[in-house]
Amino acid sequence: MKRKLPAMVESAALSLVCTWGAVGCLISAFSLPVAVPNRIILVWACWTLLCCVLLPFRLGQAAVLTLGAAGAFWLWLEGSFGRQLVSILGIVAEIYDEAYGWGIPKGLRSERLNGDLALAVLGMVLIFGVSRTVIRRKGVAPAVLLLLLPLAACLLVTDTVPGELYLFALLLGLSLLLLTDSVRRESGPQAARLTATAVIPVALALGLLLHFCPQDGFVNTTGELRERILSSLMELPQKFQAQGTDWFSGLRKRETVELSALPSQMLLGIPVAEVTAEQSGPIYLRMQDYDVYTGTAWESTTGRQEALVGAGEDRGRVTVTVLNAQGNPLLPSFPDGQTFLIGGAGENLKQRETWVNLRTAAMGPFPGEQWLKLPETGSAAIKALLQSIPGDKSTVEGTVQAVADYVSTSAAYDRSGTQMPTEAGDFALWFLQQADRGYCVHFATAAAVLLRSAGIPARYVTGYRTDAQAGQTVQVTSDDAHAWVEYYDYRAWTWNILEVTPGDDSLPPVQEPTQLSTQPEPQTQPAAEPSGAQTMPQNTTLPQQAPQETRWQLPVWIPLTVFLLGLCCCLAELERLLRISLRRRGQTRGDNNRRAIACGKELRLLTGLLKRPVPEELEQLMEKALFSQHTLSREELNAFTACQAACRRALRKAPWWKRMVYRYWFAVI
Repeated sequence: MKRKLPAMVESAALSLVCTWGAVGCLISAFSLPVAVPNRIILVWACWTLLCCVLLPFRLGQAAVLTLGAAGAFWLWLEGSFGRQLVSILGIVAEIYDEAYGWGIPKGLRSERLNGDLALAVLGMVLIFGVSRTVIRRKGVAPAVLLLLLPLAACLLVTDTVPGELYLFALLLGLSLLLLTDSVRRESGPQAARLTATAVIPVALALGLLLHFCPQDGFVNTTGELRERILSSLMELPQKFQAQGTDWFSGLRKRETVELSALPSQMLLGIPVAEVTAEQSGPIYLRMQDYDVYTGTAWESTTGRQEALVGAGEDRGRVTVTVLNAQGNPLLPSFPDGQTFLIGGAGENLKQRETWVNLRTAAMGPFPGEQWLKLPETGSAAIKALLQSIPGDKSTVEGTVQAVADYVSTSAAYDRSGTQMPTEAGDFALWFLQQADRGYCVHFATAAAVLLRSAGIPARYVTGYRTDAQAGQTVQVTSDDAHAWVEYYDYRAWTWNILEVTPGDDSLPPVQEPTQLSTQPEPQTQPAAEPSGAQTMPQNTTLPQQAPQETRWQLPVWIPLTVFLLGLCCCLAELERLLRISLRRRGQTRGDNNRRAIACGKELRLLTGLLKRPVPEELEQLMEKALFSQHTLSREELNAFTACQAACRRALRKAPWWKRMVYRYWFAVI
């Protein structure tokens, strides 16, 4: 045990430093809530002591893993660990969603809890990885990968910057582990002495590096490369779909907007497009409209087709240059000429740069009953609420104005996320009657539902909204993501934009669906006026909008692939350990002759991999063990084990890909 003492001290120090730095990077970068940090450190210290005491023994690793598995099972049954883990993953997923638009799985949408227990368990996993490497003199690669995972999670998003002190501690521990790896394979005590000697110069070097290159001075020069990579990844679904392949359908923009639990909106300012217009005013870049309202979500019917013809006042030319690939093209509302929508998106505009003459409305035939449908639950309450709204609702224009005024003043604008109570049933009704805050998704949904209840076809639309300046190029970012309402005026046969989100007072009034004195004759005769539908005004003055990130669905194959890869790695490691255990059993049981024969078999394998012959004296000893009655002595048997150890040391110096082959294919190191 005295020989193991230096390695145990080294293990305890490196484990705690590396774990404190790695977990601290996560906490500081993602602002994870922690209640009692001192308690977490105490748990880590006790677990480190346990690992240092048990791992030096032959069955110590199995004992530590058994204790860890039993503790994890108990924590999972207790429940709080699972809730904290989901809360932490939800916070991380929310930040990644704001940055890349991957979406937040429904299972991760939960209230924010302190993550003490989950972070303590994460630290215990890291401590075991480092302790196993140091005490049992294993390869450093698994421990380094474990420690780099928390840091990698921080570096994938530019706004998640880890704390400088935590980053220093993590880099210090990683540097010491890597510097002493080769020495540790030969001698544990010598590696411990080298670690103690190198800690001061390595710390000074890192300190000077952080001093002369502080985090405040870091400049992200990978913006253009990041945009190209993201564009290529997001264009893959369209490329495969064009070839009749839908393997990557999970990467496409999902056709459902979940309303029951809406996340908070973060301002990241990721460039999306550039817009140049001849006239100043609001520009709506539409991506997707939704026709089915379920009470807790908006859904888009797949495959539906629609043709729109620009009409109304000419607002001049608008040029849109896409900077980042979008799931659907950005279609200015409303372009002159005829536009085809497939599944609620402008499938005919795929080019990176487009220009159109903008109109204030779009003509189209009467859209049909699907644009008036509401779920039975809550329909009667919505109609009763509509009747209580003040204003002249005898015409289409009057109803639109009354709904806009009522919805825009029903709650305060707030980017914070909201979660509808499960007993509420209908999102629009809950928002109008109970909620006191919301953003564009809330206001646009409520307005669309009220208009449908009044017999006016309406649809929920997502995209981007920006204020154009005549002759100037305006950049559209992720902060400009928005949701609004388009309603149908069956007297003019036009779709019109209705803006009901309160916000910036500088926003212009709602578009007026005005008399289209110059509008062309429609190609299709409109259907008869639906019963219960009144007529509607224009001049709906509206406050303004708020951005909303376009929602993306996390592809199912990503977590499934990660799980399968992890399972394959575990099975490969278990198979390697089993082969080594069976081989060593033959080399440690029976008389010396049998043990020498077993050692000789492995020695031939090792020398064959090294492409060198077996030493002549060992060949003679193997022949003596096989064909003579002489029993080999202990010293003669030790010659085999010494040669085996020398061969393994030589194999460990091979390139990394060869070491992987030796480790998992031949199971010799």
